[in-house]
Amino acid sequence: MSSEKDRSFSIDELVRRNGENVENLERMPYQPIVYALPEEWLAADQALRRDMVTFQPTLYQMIRPLATQQQIRRMQEEQAYTLKEHLKQTERSIQEQLKQDGKTREKLISEVSAQLQGQQRRDKEQAENMDKRMKQYLIASSVSAVVLSMLVCGVSLLLLR
Repeated sequence: MSSEKDRSFSIDELVRRNGENVENLERMPYQPIVYALPEEWLAADQALRRDMVTFQPTLYQMIRPLATQQQIRRMQEEQAYTLKEHLKQTERSIQEQLKQDGKTREKLISEVSAQLQGQQRRDKEQAENMDKRMKQYLIASSVSAVVLSMLVCGVSLLLLR
């Protein structure tokens, strides 16, 4: 594709040539035309051509700032680079959030585990205390039963004698 300098030269050259062509047309002597055209049509045609030639510089000025294919390609590359950088930054942010989430989850699991271990230890102590008390009650009730049996036997021996 031609560079911007070549393009502006081409536009300026085109404007100059179009102006010369219209001037040459107007300077040409009248030549017979096979078809008869009303003078109004010829005047309108000349006015139209003049308007086209006078508008062309404006049109070319409007076209001049438009991007060339090379500029468009460069803009696309810049946008692609910016998008890639944004995606990389987003990915890093997500990775960091995942790390933080993992740390938070590990901390929570550790706390819950410690609480469970503490609760299990308390439950075990309570079970052991209950087991001791049950043994004490069983021993006390067994001793009481033996003592009571001996008393009953002793009283019944005394009564029977």
